[in-house]
Amino acid sequence: MVKSVQISGPYRLALGPELPEFGSWNWLGADLARGLANDFSVEIFKDDLPESDVVVFIKFLPPVADLLEIGRRSAIVYCPVDFYGLASDIDADAARLMLCSRIVVHSHRLFRYFCSYAPTTYIDHHAKYVIPTRAEPQASGSFLWVGVRSNLGPLVSWMNEHELPGELSVLTNVEDTADLHDPTRLGFRTGMHVKVTRWSPDAHRDSLRQCRAALDIKGDDFRARHKPPAKALDFLASGIPLAMNADSSSTEHLRELGFDIAEPTNLKHWLSREYADDTVQFGRAVSDLLSLPRISARWRWMLHEVLTAVGSGAET
Repeated sequence: MVKSVQISGPYRLALGPELPEFGSWNWLGADLARGLANDFSVEIFKDDLPESDVVVFIKFLPPVADLLEIGRRSAIVYCPVDFYGLASDIDADAARLMLCSRIVVHSHRLFRYFCSYAPTTYIDHHAKYVIPTRAEPQASGSFLWVGVRSNLGPLVSWMNEHELPGELSVLTNVEDTADLHDPTRLGFRTGMHVKVTRWSPDAHRDSLRQCRAALDIKGDDFRARHKPPAKALDFLASGIPLAMNADSSSTEHLRELGFDIAEPTNLKHWLSREYADDTVQFGRAVSDLLSLPRISARWRWMLHEVLTAVGSGAET
């Protein structure tokens, strides 16, 4: 339970901890601060918390004792992006989760794990790594995969058993330069047409312009089964035909939105003009729906709802 907090004047929002080495901060925290700057007095923190009416924790929560103290003066919103490795880890963290005024999840599959501990809301990431929706399919170019190296395993396993009609372009956080020149060091079998490039925002967007299609293969551990659909939505918003394994959370989410993702083994459908046209139509709608101003508006209404509930003394 968070104690009643009397709110007056402009709302003060603290957002952090600022950790640029984590994609969740770069995608969610930094841009959200910019998106909410017109509605709140926003202050980003790394270690020491500023005085605030509401504090949003991205990925990492402080200890219970600190949360109890914070809750005496601020509403607490938590975004557990890719934090928990098992469902049992969430249950083991009940003491901290119950001190939150709101939990914001980015996968619908996560909702049931958190809603018994605090009011829980689903909000999409905004479309970030995108280009203007491509109107015409490209008959040539590579097949693009983008992600952190720790998520390469399922892709490598799939590629080692299947063939693509073209080069696979892998954009990832390579640390050893030798990995850029020898894909077998990442697990790909010898002789495969694979090009590895070090990820950067510019390289990401350049690859979106040049690729023929995009591919993503999710694994089956807890984190992989509860990934946000953000990367898939960014591909589609850019008008790039995407194929994914049918049992992934992203595929399930997109199906609920009315878009049926192609399966990577069905090349005829994946690379068809019909699928490309469907991608463009859906991508244009997604580009608008998931723009930073629209996602920031959803956050603004949620935060005002939280502040109203806490200010009135409502229990959370």
